[in-house]
Amino acid sequence: KDHDGLPGPGEDGWGGVTVMLSDPGGWITAVTGADGGYLFEVPGGVPRQVVELTPSGMISLSPDTVALGAASAGDTLRVDFADVLGPSIAPECDMSAPSGGFADLPHTVTAGTPGQAVLGALLPAGWGEVFYRDNNGDGLLDGGDTRLTSADLDLDPDVPGRDVVQVIVRVFVPPQVPAGTVESVTLTLEQTLSGTSVVASVSVVDRVLVIAKASGMLRLTKDVDLQAAHPGDVITYTITFANPGVEGVYEIEIIDPVSEAVDLVTDAFGPGQDIAWIRDGSTIYLTADPTDADEAMLEMPDRRLRVILSRQSPFILESGAEGSIIYMVRIR
Repeated sequence: KDHDGLPGPGEDGWGGVTVMLSDPGGWITAVTGADGGYLFEVPGGVPRQVVELTPSGMISLSPDTVALGAASAGDTLRVDFADVLGPSIAPECDMSAPSGGFADLPHTVTAGTPGQAVLGALLPAGWGEVFYRDNNGDGLLDGGDTRLTSADLDLDPDVPGRDVVQVIVRVFVPPQVPAGTVESVTLTLEQTLSGTSVVASVSVVDRVLVIAKASGMLRLTKDVDLQAAHPGDVITYTITFANPGVEGVYEIEIIDPVSEAVDLVTDAFGPGQDIAWIRDGSTIYLTADPTDADEAMLEMPDRRLRVILSRQSPFILESGAEGSIIYMVRIR
């Protein structure tokens, strides 16, 4: 934890690490126990090498290969390897943006060990970017979010607010980029581990599909009201649909898989009111019965809820507008 490469108080061993020892008969392999310990018992009088296979996501603060002289019978030679968990950035985003517009790419930076980090972007020629801290963690750039600072990326897994940092990268698309163009945006996080010159680097590659400037867009998010639930519990799903584009979106059809572990709750909002559709500030109640004429239907052979917003009458989701579909399920 202090990056000095030596075991100390409060620095626990790391289990499940493969360690190898050279031997005249071939390499001998061991795996560290829960306390990080390993042991080879071999004849003396032979020079050897001990090699650690650094686990994925870890960074070595000590050499991975250590040469040992020929030990005498009965000698015990101790070799410690020092590793730390590196930072991570996720997920890979696949977004669309209009020519002359922008795409907001949400990411989560997770600290593995203390140290100052910087975030950079490799963009196509002529593109631009601005980094923000997503203070409410909703993945959307809104009024409560702030420009990302170096203090935001002073990472430390043991300090709340510095252990996990939600970031939004706003990428600007030049107006001359043709619709249909797909470009990659590579984000690289580099962290200098505190007290060392060791730099850990991780990257994520996003994709941006350029659409026509006069296009409507559809952004879908799905939320659940409970973080954990048990058999018999009722949970509520909210599917929010929004149009961040510049034209209206027509003929919207939302299809949501329904797990075999749950049953849809009928009459959840009152008799004959199985599903709520929030539109234009008001609520319309629908049934899940696929034989009736409203916009919602629960298709049991495929276990999916299907909502056709223009089934009864034309529905246009105008630029900047949003709505939602709400339904409940009971865990079996």
